[in-house]
Amino acid sequence: CLNASIFFYRDSENSAINSPRYEHTHVMKAAERTEKFLLDIKSDFYEEFCMYMRHRAAFSVAHNFSKFKRKDLFDKFISEYDVKDSMIKMVKSKHTSLKVKVAALSYVLSKKAFFYIVGRM
Repeated sequence: CLNASIFFYRDSENSAINSPRYEHTHVMKAAERTEKFLLDIKSDFYEEFCMYMRHRAAFSVAHNFSKFKRKDLFDKFISEYDVKDSMIKMVKSKHTSLKVKVAALSYVLSKKAFFYIVGRM
């Protein structure tokens, strides 16, 4: 634990977070590689990581593509990854905030609703 600010974040119009690209889905492969690594080293953190991280990454990517109205990227992403399963896991996770649970549930009920409504939040 540190009692100091060690990170500064500046949001600008041209930042990567404000310019969604399909490469942002690499976070999914990174989570899968991390899961494999944690399993290989028999980490005590493996189960907890698997129950949350990849699913949170899927939520974040889908939300980001929705937020920036990139239906093309959103549709490609949900066709290549089991986003619905991740959204269900987010709804069930004890680590998920109520706001994210409601948004994830909207995806489970209607991908279209998630894209058009949740992406604006």
